[in-house]
Amino acid sequence: MAPRIRIVLVRTQHSGNVGAVCRAMANMGLTDLALVNPVYENTEAAHALARSAVGIMDQARICRSLEEAVADAHLVVGTTRRFGRGRLEVDRVDSFMPGLRALPEDRVVAFVFGSEAEGLLMEEIRRCDRLITIPADPAYESLNLAQAALLVLWEYRRSVMLDDWDESRQRRGVRMDVPVDQSLPAGRMERLVQKWEPILWESKFLLPHRKRHSLAQVRRAFRLVATDESGWQVLMALGDKIRFRLGIHQSQQPAGEQEPADAKTMQRARQRVQRRERIHTIQERLRAADHSGDQELSPRDDATQLEE
Repeated sequence: MAPRIRIVLVRTQHSGNVGAVCRAMANMGLTDLALVNPVYENTEAAHALARSAVGIMDQARICRSLEEAVADAHLVVGTTRRFGRGRLEVDRVDSFMPGLRALPEDRVVAFVFGSEAEGLLMEEIRRCDRLITIPADPAYESLNLAQAALLVLWEYRRSVMLDDWDESRQRRGVRMDVPVDQSLPAGRMERLVQKWEPILWESKFLLPHRKRHSLAQVRRAFRLVATDESGWQVLMALGDKIRFRLGIHQSQQPAGEQEPADAKTMQRARQRVQRRERIHTIQERLRAADHSGDQELSPRDDATQLEE
């Protein structure tokens, strides 16, 4: 259950802001827009920034006064960054929004935004039932009109409408439940991935059509294991040992500047592994022949196979 939300823009000067607000409304599932005495003329920027939300702008009501725009609203909520002694009480936007959950669907709540240059005038503020503010940094509290509208609408959606959110949508990819208190920077984790990537290609864990998905899984696994410097060093040392056994030599580039292994590097690594396997096979056959007294390979044959 949620009330009907209307966005009211008063004396808007830049059409691009109207377009951006329309897009923010579409993002948050809202469509009711009223424009009070807009002063811009060029609508091209508005259409460009609205993109797929042009319909909201085209259907917006043009009103001569704030009273006309909110005549049927049950609750009028003004937005301001000015508060203090001698002014009306102001609520933080995040603490105000949960109270709207109790309103029935037939109620209309109007969020009112002033012009880019002046905000809401005192006369307009006095016509509001409640005032809200976005707690920005005191050193620079002035927000762009479209940014302020987006933040207010997001807080409304987060507090009132997210019961309808389908959480299964966010769980279709690779799970990323990595601890947030990571002590290793991303650059060192990337070095670890580069160390292991040739090994993963050689073992067929990485396949061309699933490379991105598989590397995301690998990064997640490394983040879960290498939570500190000691864990990182163990995985790096283990990678070195496996690369040596597979015949994959270290790049001559400095640590941290290594390029990911390309197809030619992988091919050379596979050729080295195959050559080592052939040498091992020949050695086994020679030992078997010496043990049985039956020479199966001549020195010439041995040299020929090793040259291959």
